[in-house]
Amino acid sequence: MQQGDDSWAFFVRTPDDAPGRRAMELREATLKLAGDAARTPTWVDASAAPRRGPSWPWLIAWLASIAVLWWLERWRRGVGLA
Repeated sequence: MQQGDDSWAFFVRTPDDAPGRRAMELREATLKLAGDAARTPTWVDASAAPRRGPSWPWLIAWLASIAVLWWLERWRRGVGLA
């Protein structure tokens, strides 16, 4: 750059030097590939896919087991204090 009698050197970026632009291009390409892979192939029958059962029985079982463990812990501590 030159202004009057003064001159300054500066770096000019080329398209290959732009890491942000390259990252954006990679992101867009990845999203495009992920979107294509997420679709179910035509030869797969969606109705034949196994379905997950309801979650609430597992929650009830977990709560019951935690309650029993808590009660056992409290009961054992109470035995030694009496």
